[in-house]
Amino acid sequence: MFAIQIDDQRDTNERDRVGNKRNGFGTITASVKANQDVTLVLREALKTELENNGHNVRPLQDANFNATVHVLLKKYWSDLTIRFFEIQMVGTINGDVEILDAQNERLVSKPISSTYVESRQIATDGAFESVLNGALLEFIRNLARDPSIVNALQSMQREKIADVVPPPAAGGIRTEDRPERHDDT
Repeated sequence: MFAIQIDDQRDTNERDRVGNKRNGFGTITASVKANQDVTLVLREALKTELENNGHNVRPLQDANFNATVHVLLKKYWSDLTIRFFEIQMVGTINGDVEILDAQNERLVSKPISSTYVESRQIATDGAFESVLNGALLEFIRNLARDPSIVNALQSMQREKIADVVPPPAAGGIRTEDRPERHDDT
């Protein structure tokens, strides 16, 4: 069982938005605001991925977990570059990921980053959302497939299972593993 903790360590000047709209001269014309708190979006995406991989995710307030996936969010940003025939949209998410055991000792610490790029003719609000969703998918994929993170999560899962499974009965076979006897008499 795991808990997820997301700490927002983005630049304080960027926490009120997830990008800037620009005109053809590159001048900022408006801020791109998130519909939801980005830490909640990241937490839910990570929770879904861990549960899809067979892990049980508990609330951080619940004391009954054996490890914490701690993400220190450094960047959650979208930007655009206007070119002659297109607008290049870029979504970027960067963070440091730590796996902490129940005693808060660090098992793994790694930087994880993702960038997602799309080319468009028009940069609407949906374009900013689209590149950030692509970057989020890539961030979660990079985290979930990183060998050292996977090994740490699996070792903590095995450790918890070892605490729950009773020792074998006499003869090395647990009673639920003994074959059924069928008497044909």
